[in-house]
Amino acid sequence: MYMSGCIYMFTTAHWGVVPTTAYLYIYFQFFLPFLSLLMSINRFTAVICWNQYSHIWQWKFYVLYLLIIMVISSLLLHIFIYNLFGCSYCTANHRYLFRIFKTTAYIMAFGIEVCTVGYRQRIKNVHTFDKYDVMLLMQAWLSTSCFLINIGCNQIYDALPAGSFFQNVALFISNCAFVSGFHLPCLYTFVKK
Repeated sequence: MYMSGCIYMFTTAHWGVVPTTAYLYIYFQFFLPFLSLLMSINRFTAVICWNQYSHIWQWKFYVLYLLIIMVISSLLLHIFIYNLFGCSYCTANHRYLFRIFKTTAYIMAFGIEVCTVGYRQRIKNVHTFDKYDVMLLMQAWLSTSCFLINIGCNQIYDALPAGSFFQNVALFISNCAFVSGFHLPCLYTFVKK
């Protein structure tokens, strides 16, 4: 996930320099939310199917899951580039389509995390959170909120007049939130241990 985030940030910064970076940027608009969903499903299966977890998430299956995500992201990229560019509404509003897709995926991933903790509470038959429940919820909340702040700031950036001071502030907050979405959950884990 870190490597994908770094490539995404690089392609965002160098959008106009090399034409292929635009395709990578669009590809990662699809790939990163799917990867977030995959990580949530991983944690969900660790709680729900704990006795089958090591079989479900063997390296060969993990690579298969990643390949499936890559293929789906590539298909969405292909559909977006070759089919949506013919649609004048879609071309003008492609950034909104990405943001709706990403917001939906990140909220679904957070919902899976909440369901995981809820199910864990139910099978333990207790009504208090232990440190693993709190850690899982905090990691999910930190990453989801940072990515949603990133999406919101990008929306604000597009609404503000070009070159304005507030547009630069929105871009700075957006970039900080995106990077924090990757690093804050890990930092939280190390601080709490």
